[in-house]
Amino acid sequence: MKEKTEILRRPAYGIAEAAHVLGVPPSTLRYWVCGQRSHKPILNVEDPDKKALSFLDLVEAHVLSALRKTHDIPLPELRKIVQKVSKLSPKSRHPLAEHRFATQGKNVLVEETSKLLVNLSKDFQYELREIVEQYLNRIEWDEQRRFPIRLYPYAARGAPSRDRRIVVDPFVSFGRPVVVRKGVRTEVIADRFKAGEDPESLARDFGIEPEAVWDAIRYESRIGAAA
Repeated sequence: MKEKTEILRRPAYGIAEAAHVLGVPPSTLRYWVCGQRSHKPILNVEDPDKKALSFLDLVEAHVLSALRKTHDIPLPELRKIVQKVSKLSPKSRHPLAEHRFATQGKNVLVEETSKLLVNLSKDFQYELREIVEQYLNRIEWDEQRRFPIRLYPYAARGAPSRDRRIVVDPFVSFGRPVVVRKGVRTEVIADRFKAGEDPESLARDFGIEPEAVWDAIRYESRIGAAA
């Protein structure tokens, strides 16, 4: 178990690469990780030099990005949310990765029991869970639900699909994005497509569904556009 958690916490993604995986501009992620001038960093990453992110850092950035994009929450409010979650788990280095979230309108809620949520936008009032956002389902937890072990990034920008054909698994292919169950790296598929190979032929070569080939291509196109 110790070895497993060490892999989850091992810095493995440069900021530019992590930004590609998440589909956010590198400058945005760098601001979250490093801060700027009088603004302190929002995320507390494993790497003391702040040059690389661990898988748990990546999940925290995913949650922050989802709150920012999906609910248009201002950055100052996001800072307050992170601070409040940190107070719930003062010993946790990755509070955004170790809590399950939901939202209710513009309010951000964090799970404390199976039915009750702490409302981070209303000074820790308790509310019943009503909405669990789609992005939460992109994070897969270990059997004991102690920490996340897989992240399923969206294949395309805009209106994201519910399909989960692409996965970031720190125990597969050194944590690089791959096609689910096959372990084929998305960048390999996209590179061969750019070289002129037919998607149907790629599907046969790798033994995957044509939809997975197109998701890999869309995913690599998405992360390139975000850079």
